[in-house]
Amino acid sequence: MISLIVSLLILVAQVEDNHTLTVTITDLPSATGSVYIGLYDGPDLWLEDAPYGDKALVESDRSATLEIPNLESGTYAISFYHDANDSGKMEYNLVGYPKEVFGFSSGAKAVFKAPPYTDATFELTESMSLTLRPQ
Repeated sequence: MISLIVSLLILVAQVEDNHTLTVTITDLPSATGSVYIGLYDGPDLWLEDAPYGDKALVESDRSATLEIPNLESGTYAISFYHDANDSGKMEYNLVGYPKEVFGFSSGAKAVFKAPPYTDATFELTESMSLTLRPQ
């Protein structure tokens, strides 16, 4: 009986530590295409292959929302870009600056280069919603 109670307590503790993050990107320049949203749980893959995230279709109000479930409590950072023409990649001009709008969590800004992971971090301790805008 005691092992059953301990097993149930462990199961409840594991369920309570899984959170859902809802990310909404607003103020996009058009109502076309998709937004690629990457969620990172450390600096190692920052701005490369995001361990979490996906693309979200842009709605008629020029916003896109993505729900990311089953996240553990911890420190995370977000990067996103609006792929208005649905090419599947970020496009750059001749000098290497992005042609498509982009942004980061926690108000991090790109000035001549992408911000470091630590500038974009936030703490996830419970299910929450974030609203981000392109820089």
